[in-house]
Amino acid sequence: MRFAGTYHPIVYLTERLKTYLQGVTQVDALWVDYNNNLYTLNDKAPLNEELKVSAQRIRNSADVSCWSDTMDIFQKDLPSKKQLTLDSEDELRVLKFYFTSPIDGKKDILLFSFPDNLFLRNINTTFKGITTDEKMILEKILYAVLHADYQKAIEERQFLAQYQTIQEKSQNKLKKLSEEIQETQRLYSNAIQSIIHDFKRQLEDELSCEIEFPDETIYKLARERLAIEEIQDTVRNAVFLAYNFNTSSITLKITEDLIVIQAKNTTTSHKQKDTNAHEGNKVIQLLDRYEEAANRVLTGGNAVNARLLAAKLDPPITPPAITDAIKKNRHKISYLFKQYPERWNIIRKSIRPLTHIDTENDLGKQFAS
Repeated sequence: MRFAGTYHPIVYLTERLKTYLQGVTQVDALWVDYNNNLYTLNDKAPLNEELKVSAQRIRNSADVSCWSDTMDIFQKDLPSKKQLTLDSEDELRVLKFYFTSPIDGKKDILLFSFPDNLFLRNINTTFKGITTDEKMILEKILYAVLHADYQKAIEERQFLAQYQTIQEKSQNKLKKLSEEIQETQRLYSNAIQSIIHDFKRQLEDELSCEIEFPDETIYKLARERLAIEEIQDTVRNAVFLAYNFNTSSITLKITEDLIVIQAKNTTTSHKQKDTNAHEGNKVIQLLDRYEEAANRVLTGGNAVNARLLAAKLDPPITPPAITDAIKKNRHKISYLFKQYPERWNIIRKSIRPLTHIDTENDLGKQFAS
C-alpha cells in the first residue's frame, strides 16, 4: 500500500479491513471526498442530486457505531435494540462505523457484514455463536483500530501537504535564484562581449583574419568571473591557439574548449603587487632625496653636480654610489619620469645619468609620434 495520507481515510480503511478480518467480502462506504463530492464504495461516479439529500441526512447521524441487518446504506435499520427479539438479534450481521469527516464535519460511514464463520487472528468461530456482549466487545475493538487508522490517514495527508508546501517554496526560491543568476550572467556576458569586441578588432588586424566568438564561449568566460586583464590574456591565448591549428578557414571560430583558464595564485599576485608598489615608493623617495639635496646645493650658490649632490645628502655618500643607484633603478626611474613629468626638475637637468634617461624618454615619444 501507499502512504496512508495518499488515500481518502475511508478508502484507506476498506483496504485495511483485509488485514483485520479474513473472509469479509461485503464492504460498502459513504463519504465526501476532498472536492466535496459524495461517493459510495460501489459507485465510481459521484451521487446524483436525489441520493445526495438522503446521503446527507444519513451523514448527520450522531452514532459512532451500530449493528444492522442490511448492507444497503440508504435502507432503514431494524428497530432499536430494546425492541429486538432473540431471532432478530441473529440478523444483525452488518457492523457500521461513523467517522467525523475532516472535510465538512459530517460523518463518513463504513459498513461490512460478517460471514458465517468469523476469523479473528487465530480464533475461528461461528458468527451465530457470538453473544450480544461479545459483539459489543468486537465492535469497540474494531472501532478503536479503524478509528486510529482513519486519523492516521488524515494526519499523514496534512503532513504531506505541509511537506509539499515547503518543497514548492524551496523550488520557487531556487527558480528565482536561478533566474537572478541567469540575468546576472547575461549582463556580465554583455559586458564581456563589449570588452572582447574592441580587443578582437586588434587581434583581427594583427592576424589579418576574422575572429568569431560564439555565445557559449562568452558564457564560459562570464562564469569564470575574470578581471579585464585576465579576459584579454585568456582570449589572446585562445585566438593564437586557434590560429596555429587553422589550416584553411578564413574565419577563426573560438570555441569553448579553446578557453583555458590559468590557475590563479592570489597570494603570489598580491605579494607581487605589494612588492612592486613598495619598490616604486622606494625609488620615488630616492629621487625626492636627490632633488632636496640638489636644492640645497643651489641655495648655497653652487651649480649642481654629482660630487656636491653626494655631499649634501643626509647621510653623505660618494658620487659613484649615486651613479650605481640610478643604474640599478633605471627602468623604474624611466617609468616615473613619464608618469610625473613636472617632478625632479633640478636633478633631471644636472645629474648626467638622469639626463640621459629623460632624453631617451623624449626620443621615444618623438619616434612613437
